[in-house]
Amino acid sequence: MSEEEIEVDREYIVPLTRAWITPRHQRSARAVRVLREFAAHHMKSSDVKIDTELSEAIWSRGMTKPPRRIKVRMTKDEDGLVRVSLPKKQEPSEGGSKAEAAASEDSDKQETNKEDE
Repeated sequence: MSEEEIEVDREYIVPLTRAWITPRHQRSARAVRVLREFAAHHMKSSDVKIDTELSEAIWSRGMTKPPRRIKVRMTKDEDGLVRVSLPKKQEPSEGGSKAEAAASEDSDKQETNKEDE
């Protein structure tokens, strides 16, 4: 994909609740179709390719229980091909979240208590 120019690159949270209307044994397949329709509508192209990791994420809980919504990254190249994949995970910044800060403070306290003993 590095050879081709990326025209559009976006992230969406796709609601897959329409998949739950269908019979239980068809839900994950319907969720993939809903995702494909969403990508075609929002990226204005009928040529949509879904990444295998994303497909596995939808099918991970089996045929009957796909996720209600999923966060995806959509890229459209010059030829109008839309690739749908899972977004890349971001590394936490140095500041981190409050929970991470609290956990590191607790571990620091435990280390100082062990040194005192």
